[in-house]
Amino acid sequence: MKAKNHSQKFKRWQEKISQETRFLSEQVDKNIIPFFEKNGFQKVEVALNNPEWPVSMDEIRLERKVSNVIDSIYVGFAKHGATKFQIRISRRELDSPHEFIRDACLVKNSTQRYFLWGKPWWFPMSFWGESSSKKTIDEIMPLLPQILEFLESGVRGKNISKEV
Repeated sequence: MKAKNHSQKFKRWQEKISQETRFLSEQVDKNIIPFFEKNGFQKVEVALNNPEWPVSMDEIRLERKVSNVIDSIYVGFAKHGATKFQIRISRRELDSPHEFIRDACLVKNSTQRYFLWGKPWWFPMSFWGESSSKKTIDEIMPLLPQILEFLESGVRGKNISKEV
């Protein structure tokens, strides 16, 4: 049966991945996504209202329109169901071709261009449990206001990448 909307596709993707990655993705959906929804963002099924840019089953995209711009939050999980994800943010012009105004990623430190949050590649999966995923989310939650500040003012906090 073909999934009808992104929410269904995302749930189907979650059913196919490891228990550890599923739990991490559920924590993202339960904790990080509501922060942005409380700040005017909505989940979307296509990027920038363009049917040619559907949101992939292993990502969550949120957008909000602010006068003549559109702010986007992209949460993309690593390929092959790896237990990690990236958060990318942008402000673009509302009208096509949607030129970038600002673009960055949430990172551990500002010298990084991007960062994959979650299980490090060298860390044994057998030691990565639910508490590790919760710790990752707990580490990210206080950083989220930096994303809003960057989108609204262009000010890069210490966890906003310098370039993408």
